[in-house]
This record gives sequence, structure tokens and C-alpha cells, in this order.
Amino acid sequence: MSVASGYIEDEVTVGGEVVDESFYYASQWELIGWRFRRHRLAMVSLILLVALYVLAIFPGFFSPYSASRRFEKYQQAPPVRVHFFSENGWEGPYYYGYERILNQQTFKYEFTENRENIIPIELFSR
Repeated sequence: MSVASGYIEDEVTVGGEVVDESFYYASQWELIGWRFRRHRLAMVSLILLVALYVLAIFPGFFSPYSASRRFEKYQQAPPVRVHFFSENGWEGPYYYGYERILNQQTFKYEFTENRENIIPIELFSR
């Protein structure tokens, strides 16, 4: 705190920079918090971690099926591709159903997209 011409200044000049005096009286945790909030990647990572912890704490709300449910017909199916737009425009998130065909030469099931079978993705449903 410096005294100049009869009144107390709240700002101190150090090395040509004006520094707020609360910097000198801040606790260690306050200094860490100020530095952390200035770091953009740290803030983005904090938001991501909070979101992942919320998903881990409330999995029943976010998952539509239990962990033990199996779809016997589609265990060897490839991952589905999520679509948002169709020929008509915005449809919301959906995917095309699969048709399972047994290949008579290799005796393996082959999956093909059935573009007539549009299955909407329901978010937060049980």
C-alpha cells in the first residue's frame, strides 16, 4: 500500500505494471484459482470432467438399456452411422435399420442398411 499526496492508493506499480494490491494479500488457494481461471485449456478440461462425473453418477438417467441387456440378433453388427438430415431436411438424430442376411458361401451374417427403416434416437428415455 503506498501513500501519495494524503490518500491511500489501491494500485501499486511494479516493474512498469499496475498490480492490484489484493494480489499481495491473497491466499495460496486464491492465487491458484486466479491462475487456473486464466488457463483456457484447463477450464475446458474442467467442464469435460464435470460432465463425465455427472454421467458416471447418474448412469440410469442417461442410458436407455441396462448393462446386461443383449441384442442376440445384432451382436456381430457393425456400428451404426447417426444421421441428422434426410432428403426432406432436418429429421433429428436417427439411424437406418439393418437387414441380416446369411451368406451361403461363407456362412457368415452380412448386414446391409435398410433405408426404408428409419429408427429415431430417443435421448433421455427409458
